[in-house]
Amino acid sequence: MNNIINLNDKRERSIESNYQILCEQARDRFSKLDVFKGQSYDSSVWRYLGENLYFSDNSKGKKRTHWPTEVEETIKLLTLGHLWDLRVRATPLSFSRASSFRNITPFLIKAGMTKLEDLTYDVYYQAFQMMTDHYAQPAHPLQDLNAYVKFLQNEYLLSGTIDTLSPTKNKAVQEKQGLPALKEKMPIPELVRAVIQLKWKVEEEFEQNPNNHRIISDLLSIYTQSFQYGLGLRIGEVLRLPHDCIQEVNGELFCKVWTEKGMTPHSRYIPKVWRSLLTDIVKQINTLTEPYRKHAIELEENKYLSAIRTRLEKFKVERRADAKILTNDLETFLELKNIEAQTAWTLKKTVDPLREYTLDELNDILPIYSTAKATPSKVKAYEKWELRLTVTPLGARKNQYSVGGKAILDFVAHQIQLRTSSITEQEFLTLLHGRDVHRQNSGDKSISALTKAAEGSTASCYTFNPAGFEGKGRAPALMSKDDAIAKLTSYAYGSYDITTHIDVLTFRKLFPEITLMSSNSDKSFIELNQDFDITGKQKITVKVKTEDQYVRYSVSSAFIISHSSIDRYVYNRFTDNNFALEKELYEADLRDANEDRKEAKEKGFEAKALTIQSKSFKVEQKVSEHLFLRSDLGTGGTEPNPLAPEILGYNAVRYFFTGNDRYHNGFIKYEVNTPLHVTETWQSHKGRHWRTTSLFRAGVSDAIVNRWMGRTELQGRHYDHNTGSERAKAVGELMLEDSNRFAGNIPQKIRQFQHDKIPVTDITEYLDANMQTAQHTPIGYCIRSLNLKPCELNMMCLVGSDGDGCKHYIFDLKDEYQRETLIAERDKTAVELERLIEVYENGLKAAKLHIDRHLIIYKNANTTLEMADTLLGTSFAETKHEFMPFQKNGSYPDDCPFQCGDD
Repeated sequence: MNNIINLNDKRERSIESNYQILCEQARDRFSKLDVFKGQSYDSSVWRYLGENLYFSDNSKGKKRTHWPTEVEETIKLLTLGHLWDLRVRATPLSFSRASSFRNITPFLIKAGMTKLEDLTYDVYYQAFQMMTDHYAQPAHPLQDLNAYVKFLQNEYLLSGTIDTLSPTKNKAVQEKQGLPALKEKMPIPELVRAVIQLKWKVEEEFEQNPNNHRIISDLLSIYTQSFQYGLGLRIGEVLRLPHDCIQEVNGELFCKVWTEKGMTPHSRYIPKVWRSLLTDIVKQINTLTEPYRKHAIELEENKYLSAIRTRLEKFKVERRADAKILTNDLETFLELKNIEAQTAWTLKKTVDPLREYTLDELNDILPIYSTAKATPSKVKAYEKWELRLTVTPLGARKNQYSVGGKAILDFVAHQIQLRTSSITEQEFLTLLHGRDVHRQNSGDKSISALTKAAEGSTASCYTFNPAGFEGKGRAPALMSKDDAIAKLTSYAYGSYDITTHIDVLTFRKLFPEITLMSSNSDKSFIELNQDFDITGKQKITVKVKTEDQYVRYSVSSAFIISHSSIDRYVYNRFTDNNFALEKELYEADLRDANEDRKEAKEKGFEAKALTIQSKSFKVEQKVSEHLFLRSDLGTGGTEPNPLAPEILGYNAVRYFFTGNDRYHNGFIKYEVNTPLHVTETWQSHKGRHWRTTSLFRAGVSDAIVNRWMGRTELQGRHYDHNTGSERAKAVGELMLEDSNRFAGNIPQKIRQFQHDKIPVTDITEYLDANMQTAQHTPIGYCIRSLNLKPCELNMMCLVGSDGDGCKHYIFDLKDEYQRETLIAERDKTAVELERLIEVYENGLKAAKLHIDRHLIIYKNANTTLEMADTLLGTSFAETKHEFMPFQKNGSYPDDCPFQCGDD
């Protein structure tokens, strides 16, 4: 009742009202979908499954062109409605499917649609034609166009009715679409040979460059083909194989596979002919990926790498060693200067500490003395020297000056100590650069700020340059030993705290794998590298490496990066590469629950495991547990970063084999001499088709092939690329081996021939003459050449023209799928009979004809199923038990144009 009311409401409301209600409903739904947490509905770009879903056009690298408002809004409504209806699915709708509706928009706009009222049949038809011309396979895009039009009509957003065109019935579409050619699904022999040659070429290149991460990635890409051709795995199944995928059970080898397409995961049996190759390949892959796996394990467990901390520790050790060299040079230098000072201040004669000496007697005691004649001048001079004088008053205005022996000894000891504990700025520069420097001042204010003029005047001048002393001079500017050690250490460290930071210049040398984006602007540099904690540009000291340089350290300016942010960057890179979707949802949760998630935000996103799931299973597998791991190869020509490993992706494999707009494909890159038209036929699914077809050609039953390949029975039909004659030959050989396996006219005769002991050569000739082709039908095989001579009975194999079944029909009793479909046909017929009988009893006599036909289908299907076990379990030659249908009284389609038998 509610639906009827809603329907009436839609009809009665205006287009504008319906439009507004839908927009409000969409915004409400958008906020409730987890995949869009923290996003804005009104934005022209949505993030879905880690990718951007644009609602605008990209104009050849220029700024994106916005769509008309109503066009953009209705495309959003359709897309969101589709996602909302499928929100309870175990696996979310793929990005390609979710973004498919947006692809119709440019054609609608080009056809003249800027608002809803513009969408008429003429605009629709013009867009239909443009899409037909544009796409090589236009059926699916045209279905999206029709879905858009029907959506607008169902929601009463159009003023008129538009009769949509069927893409499958349109002649132009049929001409372009057609059926997939066999060569498009199966690899041609030349391609298989090229892939093998490419493997050899890449392995040769790897032997010469074993540490090249790009070559390792290429090698992993080529190794995926071993699993596709050997086991028929889908590329997605290959890329998520666990690293311990090879398992031995009771002497047999199996490969653990997380299947796709809703199939239950199982261990795939490895054929003996492929065991040696696949075992070697898995061993080689694990060897190649071992460094990446170790890094992945460490990042998963600790959120940092010991390799980074080891390098930083080595950096600190080297800087401390440089500092130690400078401070040791300082100690050695001061020891020499101590000896020099002791020599320079050797007294001319022994001094008695208890005796007083006149100022004139100092001339005969000290190595240097005041040359002043007058006593006041001498007193002034010695006071400047900081020589402690003894003053004896001789009257009110007259004093006698002398020097105690102990004061003389203390003065000399002080000068020697001053020389041992201080250096001049020139001496500092000499020690810093490891060579004689003649400049008195460094020009570095941070050095000059540590010096101050020494006390002692001429005496200190003599102490610091006894060899060049000229009788008088000023005391030099001195730096204390402790300040000198601190400054030398600072120079060696780079003039920053090496325990917490590292300069950009050293960072690039220490971590060549990690690319820092460059910029001429200081602000832009920090913004371009937001993953790091970077301080503003500051002066640093850099050690000059070359021996011919005049200086050992130079002053430069550079950015400083914190150690902790390097750990964080690598971990974020690791999670961005492998957990893009999970991380996006986590961050959206943080935005939605600001107050409740502060602690979680500080802790950060944790990369635990990836969820692998389909309709039938759900498991978690860590990045480190994947078989195919590679280095982060970066973008835009940046260097590979093995510190942040990533799972080998589908695009990496595809671009390796097909190339892209920037790089040649692997065949060209490694100079495999194969024509371009051959290498261009590579597709990721061809190995799977090749493996399936080879099994069918070997005569393996459909049920076994489909179960081994991890697909449903119906899917298996699309992978059988045997020709009709190849399939007929395989069925004939199986018929000769076990005639009880098949039911039908020809199998009946083969059983009779074998009972009558007809020679095998004659039976083979009969099969070659009467079973030249075998085609799949919904419930078995048909040996009629359906391409040259279509069936007049419309594939009514169970009825035939006389009710005894068609003689062209062959039923494989061991094929589980054929048995299941036959059971389904019987059960469906039983339900239809109940309905027809009720109709007949209500007075519609014309239903009798249909009842008769369905009774034949039910009887023949039931008879076949009831007798299958009997026939398979006994020898026909012994029992001579014949059964209907498909025996002597069976018919051919040409016998009667009707489908109901003799009645």
